[in-house]
Amino acid sequence: MPIYRDKKRGSFVFEFDRVIASERVRAVKHLPKTWNQAQADAYDRQESARLYAIATRVQRPEGRYGGGGNYFESGEQAARSI
Repeated sequence: MPIYRDKKRGSFVFEFDRVIASERVRAVKHLPKTWNQAQADAYDRQESARLYAIATRVQRPEGRYGGGGNYFESGEQAARSI
């Protein structure tokens, strides 16, 4: 069950644990306490779709700070961008 209620914290927990292309993909996030079941379910659908797309390489992951740069540029590409 991907969304469940944490009794100790009193909030919903999103859990994504799947094996995709022989690779295990996991993500766990505690959602805000003020969220209701409908908000948690909507988040579950959106985030599960995003994580599945990234795992199957349909979508590229965004950087931690909004995807502002490519951290894996080769030296030649980095020199051209300056």
